[in-house]
Amino acid sequence: MNPLRHHAKRGDDLRLGRPRKSSGLIALSPAVSPNAATGLNVDERCRKLNASRSTLDRQMKAAIGRTPKEEILRVRFREVERLLRETDLTVEAIAGQTGFAYSHYLQSAFKSEYGQTPGEFRQVNLF
Repeated sequence: MNPLRHHAKRGDDLRLGRPRKSSGLIALSPAVSPNAATGLNVDERCRKLNASRSTLDRQMKAAIGRTPKEEILRVRFREVERLLRETDLTVEAIAGQTGFAYSHYLQSAFKSEYGQTPGEFRQVNLF
């Protein structure tokens, strides 16, 4: 049986417009938060769940409004923000700690997401 198959039952939140998490998503969702900053790989999770990437993308998008990749980036950026605010680590060190293979990719993705570089973000958000 496919762990991502979704079966509606009486009392599901579907009538409220909120799809119920499938068992595969339950298995993925907790894995995203603690592992996102360590280089969690979506394809690896698909293999463990015995599901295709498109199925996992579709199921997770329906459940939480984001694909696995989007959720992983959201969690990584949240950790990047925290490290920029609370430490004096270099962008290179932060990239390594948050699962970004290269600091220039972190800088480019961060600027695309926030409209400013990590350095600019740090200057504006110093406490």
